Amino acid sequence: MSETNQSAVRKFNPCKIPHGVFPQKWANRIATGYCSAYRLNDHCHYILRTAVYKCYEDAGVFAAREKANWKDVIPELSRNVTFKTIRNMLLARSKEKISEKTLAAYELLLEQLYIFEPDYTIENKFFCCSEGICVGEISYRPEKQAITEHALDSDFQLFLSELIGNKPLEE
Repeated sequence: MSETNQSAVRKFNPCKIPHGVFPQKWANRIATGYCSAYRLNDHCHYILRTAVYKCYEDAGVFAAREKANWKDVIPELSRNVTFKTIRNMLLARSKEKISEKTLAAYELLLEQLYIFEPDYTIENKFFCCSEGICVGEISYRPEKQAITEHALDSDFQLFLSELIGNKPLEE
């Protein structure tokens, strides 16, 4: 990617819920797309979806769904949920008393999500920022391509292509 393109591309937060999208639908889309791209099993999908739900719940997203202006409020509340916060949630839960099968699923997810942990990685700097735009704020095809190209991991590129390429799930 050229230096010009890299500086022109806005940061992107895949976990920020687009305007007018139900939080449960977006959480499912995140978990399904991620597990599909990384070829993770149903147990991992369940654990990841639960962690995304919990992060959204902690951010006040589900409570805001009851407000008349929820479509405007939810994107702002969800902006602090990133793959790094999801990984931290999984890390904390992996230390609870769980079965060996569940622990193995947590370890697999934590391994896949490690790219978002170190502050020096491109994935952390570009995809784990609260000021990043969401799918609904991407305005044109070259920007979609540039966002996808920022991901170094080919499986994450696949996830982003699916997420960005599909229309948001509006009410």
